[in-house]
Amino acid sequence: MKNIILILILCLSQQLKSQSQVFNDTIISNDADTIICKIGLVNNFNIFYQFNPKKNKIVSSHIERSKVRYFSMPEKNVTVLEQETYKKEIKKTKDTKSNGLNFSINPYIGKNNTDTILAEYRTKYTYLIKNNQEFQVTWPRSRAIKKKAFIEPFDDVPELHKYAQINLSHYRYGFAKSLISCYNDYIKTGKTKKLNQKYYNTFGMISKKEFRRGPSEEMLKIKKPIKGEIRSFSVTTNHYTNSNLTSSTTGENYRLKFTYGNAEYKSGFLLSNLKKSMVGDKEALKHIKKYRRNWAARTFGPVIAATAIVVVGLKLTEPSPLVFIPAVLVINWMFIFPQKYKTKNITNAINTYNQNLK
Repeated sequence: MKNIILILILCLSQQLKSQSQVFNDTIISNDADTIICKIGLVNNFNIFYQFNPKKNKIVSSHIERSKVRYFSMPEKNVTVLEQETYKKEIKKTKDTKSNGLNFSINPYIGKNNTDTILAEYRTKYTYLIKNNQEFQVTWPRSRAIKKKAFIEPFDDVPELHKYAQINLSHYRYGFAKSLISCYNDYIKTGKTKKLNQKYYNTFGMISKKEFRRGPSEEMLKIKKPIKGEIRSFSVTTNHYTNSNLTSSTTGENYRLKFTYGNAEYKSGFLLSNLKKSMVGDKEALKHIKKYRRNWAARTFGPVIAATAIVVVGLKLTEPSPLVFIPAVLVINWMFIFPQKYKTKNITNAINTYNQNLK
């Protein structure tokens, strides 16, 4: 009997407690989830709160400050400490080799409650921060830019927003950084600057067309330093038949972008844009020519050699399937460390050019 009375007392006290508890605080997460609760503590990194998911039930929980877009406490009876963020350095992946420039977007880190835009890199993602509102602008575990999310903070300047919508692409990190610099300069100068191509070019914010074609003849009249980034990574393609994996092929994706001055460009087919940027520097151009010779030798040489081996083998008095073995080995030579000669020649060309520029 005593146990029953004790249980009734506990249930009644819990009910009275839940009824007396007022849940009028609000937390809105970065994913737009709304939590109606009672906040008990806000420290540098977390918000601790209680909420009422079911009748007569109170649950205690917490959420990281970095995952909160907004929170409010009408009663103002809880001390709120200044938010802190862990400063993280961007580590280069194993498959990325850089020559003088890291294209990752990370010019600033920390809190931003102004009209300007800051970029902050955290684990897995990059965020843009404006007026304490965060915009996740990269895909998880990827450097690819989420274009629609990235240009959203710029919508208060329609001309700049439209220009970015036309010219920004998933891997134009240089344009993305220039866009942030251009926007902040425009805001800090009271929106008095005239938004045109000349103004954009001062930040290296060139159009998509210029990005593909390389530096113009006018730009090349003034010699500027060159910096570049080489990215190479393996790509595996799986082939299916009736939902069954039948085969898979592995290849290499090799990309190069470079900056001339403060503008970023594609390298072009067989480094055509990079070669154009080094015009007049015969010493640097020797490495470009060597790159092209190596490319031709590795692309066409093994195929010609393998074809010759097969033809000669088939003309023997007693042809054997074994004649195909050396042919296959020769062709495989095309795929042995293909990025090494590219990286070496490109790095030597850029370093030689910049040394001669001094």
